[in-house]
Amino acid sequence: MRKERVDNRGIRLPAELALEMDKLIGTRGFRSRAEVAKTAIREFLEKYPARSEEA
Repeated sequence: MRKERVDNRGIRLPAELALEMDKLIGTRGFRSRAEVAKTAIREFLEKYPARSEEA
């Protein structure tokens, strides 16, 4: 089994945003803030894919 390569990054969030993330832990199946953040980033990138060519 091959392990996924992980690049650790830290972010600073307003306390209110962190509290909203905490509300999702357990109630929506998330186990941590990191999991909430990864899901949010993935969904954002799917909605707004990077463009290889700028207009």
